[in-house]
Amino acid sequence: MDSIDRLLNTCSFRQRELRVPLIVGAIESKFGYKLPPDYRLFLENYEAFEDFIGNEYVRLWGAEEIIEVNTDYQIPIYFSNVLGIGGNGAGEFIGLEYRQSGADRVIISPLIFTDSNDHIKIGDSFFDFLLRLHKGKEWFD
Repeated sequence: MDSIDRLLNTCSFRQRELRVPLIVGAIESKFGYKLPPDYRLFLENYEAFEDFIGNEYVRLWGAEEIIEVNTDYQIPIYFSNVLGIGGNGAGEFIGLEYRQSGADRVIISPLIFTDSNDHIKIGDSFFDFLLRLHKGKEWFD
């Protein structure tokens, strides 16, 4: 996990004063998915993020916001296998998509819900998603 910590610090993510493992556990219980280790590390150790990474604007919700925002946007109602984790400020949300094949991925999808065919893969993992943006990849490349 040292690599993700280095990347988060390079991109000016702010570390938390206190870790929040109870909130992260509540997120897992509420949505029924074990969070990937790299994303769990972010939630427990870093605050919400809102800034550019590479050329793209990114808003990642903090641990305290995940349950409320997913409920408010009704993401679990439309996509039972997706956990929203942020947005791009242009009408799309960023999510962790849990797939039966086990090949989980990070996606971007419209907040006007249609179906999962509109999901665009933007990373094979949370770290991969951040690294791609940091290296200059754009949302829809």
